Amino acid sequence: MSGFLSRIDAGRQSSRPMVAVALAFGAGVALARLVPGYSFPGLAAGTLLLAAAGGLALRRGYSTGRRLATAWAAGLAATALCGLMIALAHRDAFPGDDVRALLADGRFPLDEPLAFDGCVLEEGELRDTDSVTTVAFHGIQVGGSWTPARGKGVLSVGLPGEGAAGSPAGNQGADVDAAPAVLARGDRVRGWAVWRTPRNYQNPGSEDRVARLGRRGVFVTGRAKSMQLLETIPGDCAGIADRFAGIVRGRVRSGLARIPDGRGGTAGDGGTGDQRAAILASLVIGDYSGLAATTREAFQNTGTFHVLVVSGMHVAWVAGLLLLALRRMSVPGRACHLLSALAVAAYACVVGFQASVTRCLWVFLLLLVGRLFFRRADPLNILCAAALLLLAWNPDWLYETGFQLSFLSVAALILTASPFVEGVLRPLTAPLRHCGDPARVFAQPGGAHRLGRRVRFRCELFAEGLAERLPPQALPAMLWLLRKAGGAAFATGGMVAASVAVQFWIEPLLAHGFNRLSWVGPLANVAIVPLSSATLAAGIAGVVAVWAGTDALMGVAGRLAASLLAVAEAAARIPGAWQRCPTPSVAWVLAGVALLFAWGVFRLRPRWVPFLYTGLLLGCVASGSVPWPGLLRGAHHPWRKGAKLLAVTFLDVGQGDAAVIRLPNGMVWTLDAGGLHSFSKAGDADRDEGFDIGEAVVSRYLWHGWTTRLDRVAISHTDADHAGGVPALLKNFRVSGFSYAPAGAAPGALGRLRAVARARAIPERPLAAGAREDLGMVVLRTLHPPADSTLPDGNANSLVLQLSYGRFSALFAGDLEKAGETALLRAMEGGWDARGLGDAPGLLLKVAHHGSRTATSDYFLDVARPRWAVISAGRNNPYGHPAPDTLARLENHGVRMFATMDHGAVTFETDGERYVVRSHVHGVVEEGGLF
Repeated sequence: MSGFLSRIDAGRQSSRPMVAVALAFGAGVALARLVPGYSFPGLAAGTLLLAAAGGLALRRGYSTGRRLATAWAAGLAATALCGLMIALAHRDAFPGDDVRALLADGRFPLDEPLAFDGCVLEEGELRDTDSVTTVAFHGIQVGGSWTPARGKGVLSVGLPGEGAAGSPAGNQGADVDAAPAVLARGDRVRGWAVWRTPRNYQNPGSEDRVARLGRRGVFVTGRAKSMQLLETIPGDCAGIADRFAGIVRGRVRSGLARIPDGRGGTAGDGGTGDQRAAILASLVIGDYSGLAATTREAFQNTGTFHVLVVSGMHVAWVAGLLLLALRRMSVPGRACHLLSALAVAAYACVVGFQASVTRCLWVFLLLLVGRLFFRRADPLNILCAAALLLLAWNPDWLYETGFQLSFLSVAALILTASPFVEGVLRPLTAPLRHCGDPARVFAQPGGAHRLGRRVRFRCELFAEGLAERLPPQALPAMLWLLRKAGGAAFATGGMVAASVAVQFWIEPLLAHGFNRLSWVGPLANVAIVPLSSATLAAGIAGVVAVWAGTDALMGVAGRLAASLLAVAEAAARIPGAWQRCPTPSVAWVLAGVALLFAWGVFRLRPRWVPFLYTGLLLGCVASGSVPWPGLLRGAHHPWRKGAKLLAVTFLDVGQGDAAVIRLPNGMVWTLDAGGLHSFSKAGDADRDEGFDIGEAVVSRYLWHGWTTRLDRVAISHTDADHAGGVPALLKNFRVSGFSYAPAGAAPGALGRLRAVARARAIPERPLAAGAREDLGMVVLRTLHPPADSTLPDGNANSLVLQLSYGRFSALFAGDLEKAGETALLRAMEGGWDARGLGDAPGLLLKVAHHGSRTATSDYFLDVARPRWAVISAGRNNPYGHPAPDTLARLENHGVRMFATMDHGAVTFETDGERYVVRSHVHGVVEEGGLF
């Protein structure tokens, strides 16, 4: 690593025009997000005029400095406009048969069975009971005739065990017996599916999932209930590259299945070799489908997950190995580079053209072009040129986290690690690496050089003094050991410097995108990166050996993969090695990257400024201390400074419930954290992600508000649409208590939640009717169920809580239905509390069971008399929630309704006398006094 960094520094030049050009082009691409309407001919004319102005500036009679400055300014402005035009064209210019045009014109039917024809772009991945893949459309059948269609869709196919459904128009000739278990890359597929447009979860801090899928070219998601609804022609769409990739990937998998599990079995038998095979498949061919959640977490927590993702490191290793072999075979230099470039392109075909792989491919090609023309390569210029080419091809990559991490990591090596190695580490270790060699004299000025000479001098004195008491042969041996120690220090120091530099550059971005800080990352990478390289080499060698007819090397590859996992798990178990963290703002992250980049490119002083800023930012994120608390307030906050506010937020979690309660004394409670992200009657974009509502929606909302501690996590009952995301909350936050109603709870589901709580040493606080908690100025009462409830199911035994603060009260009804309502009203006959719940001037009702027609009866509403009602349900859910009957009952009682599917997250803020109702979609929708 140190030698590599030295070569990087040796190639650095003072003139880096490509850096400015790439930055200008990237700025133009980013500007496209702020331009909703425009005149494309006008932009093109402006670009040409600026380019012409730059050319004229070089011919006018200005002084050299002014002439160049004017030309550069005009040229960079023209470059930025080029980036803007390319991004706008990529976003808005699509033909009439594009899926986006068909959707806009209503020619792509949604939420009903639709016949389609297309090609499978990637291998099917198993998710629960579905196989998920991406399909490129060729056409759709509308009104009995086929319409051409372009674009992509994520297709989920139900596998046997879920039950097959018949097509509304017959099976269209599908061969049921020949239907494959999963779809393969390059297959032609035709059949029936129900399609929908993906939607975002409308909460503060939620990811823009629609935009992320759009960057992949996916604008619809669909589901076929069975393979019987699909007709496939294996390999019909596969080109030469697809066939080559399919053959290689298939053979690699068959080879990895031969890993012995130590008990006479193999990974292919489902033995203990499975995770070793999954790790090797991830390293060798970029197949991550077999990685278990625990394996992913171990590498994520140690900041080393990048070694499992095929990236520039893997591609560089393959190219370097091939270059070494070709040079040993005395192949000419240019032919070596050309063959290596072809090998890298072939490897990219096998693993897929991801951002990191494509970046490495373009860098290698640009280096090759430079060598062909005998040009000396500047690493940063080449990196920026590769970025410009990739953004010109696909401007959306600018917003992909993988693209950002890939380029920032390499920039960190070029601008931070290599100057440190050359300016500090090499002067410190170079004298020691030539210890005892009188011909090598180091007389360079500088503190690092002086310290290096001093270390060498003292080591030589120590060796000579010790040798006086030992045989004469001891002195050369000791000097040899000292030289090797100097070399080892240089190599190890270079790896540590590279790891620390990369972590400084990318850690704020990881905190923003993944809410995870890995403090052990710099040290873990020093051990895991070399081990992963050895594992990759052994995996490739083992697969080749299997093809040659021997399994001898697969055992070595399996043991190395097991060691890699063991090191990651051991590092993750170190106390304080990692933590989950709040979400720093984009502006803070960009400021840190800009400082590091500017200081590296222009070599500004003092050098510690960007590192101080990044260190302070990471410190604030780690401690959960907001640098400027006012930035977290909404645009409309009429409360006086220091007002004691109760805030109740109902999150948009699709078909489910999740509420966050912020108390005036600073405590934070959550009630439920679930949601059904996919339904049996339609597809959903989450199926292709292993989606966890608690992690991706509820936790992201809490981190957006810089919440790191939860005083209580409570569930109304154990159904998945209420409790499915609770394990993520118990793992991601410091939780002081876990509450539930034991009566009627499903033993298996509750047992799993309690096991997670026990593993985290979280106290359990069961609740039953009659319980009361005084939370500062807020009173929390448990109204249902009684400890001895005999009601038959979980819905009837839903936990019902009443929250009171001043003249405001909130009633959380869980999934209570008529049987539960009747039991509750009978038990509370004569008044819900001392003053009567119906007397509260401002009662907020969380409508039971997502607005089901079997809940929220007229009698219940007569007694409760709510002023507002919040309905948490998913759009287009197959259960018909909220039911028209329920909506009519609420309207007849004069209740103002808010639905999370329409308003997104709904927040009620109150100081006990006044209130404000906010919608994430519509802003402030109501405010006033509680009279």
